[in-house]
Amino acid sequence: MKVEPLFCIRMVLDDSVLREYAARNLQADSDGFKRMKFKMAGFLIALLVIGILTRDPGRTLLTGGIAVAALIALERKQRSQKGRREEFERQVNWMKQHLAPGELGSETVYCFWEQEMTWENERSRGKLDYSSIQNVVETEQGFFVTVEKARRLFFWKTAFTAGDSQGFREFLEQRSSGAARDGR
Repeated sequence: MKVEPLFCIRMVLDDSVLREYAARNLQADSDGFKRMKFKMAGFLIALLVIGILTRDPGRTLLTGGIAVAALIALERKQRSQKGRREEFERQVNWMKQHLAPGELGSETVYCFWEQEMTWENERSRGKLDYSSIQNVVETEQGFFVTVEKARRLFFWKTAFTAGDSQGFREFLEQRSSGAARDGR
């Protein structure tokens, strides 16, 4: 009796995949910037408390003013459309330059079995235990699966040759202890 995989995904590493990676990286940068704002607010509250306790509000206000000015400058740069577009293109170009010759355009088949994931392409094949999955983010276009020390895989929702994207999400949530989240 031949056992079939629960899900199979046929992916070609091309420019559209690199662009999706870059878009996700920019979103992650934006999320990190939001967290930084909260940390900065905590910092300013701490400065205010220190100023009250030390009775030196001038120094406290100067330090806080510099911190707020730096935050405003970073936020303006972050929100700049031109800056975001340039960073996006910079990331795509960096990924293209750091691929091994022939990787762009190569096809890999990922199969998800009950106990492990396998992959195969013209250069390599391997297995990955589901316990290596650290995070799963679903976007409108596909899934980013982070495994082993921030290695990130991307799967288009339209690339399934066995199974479907809805079942895949549920499968990964079960295998990765609920690490899946919605990134839309």
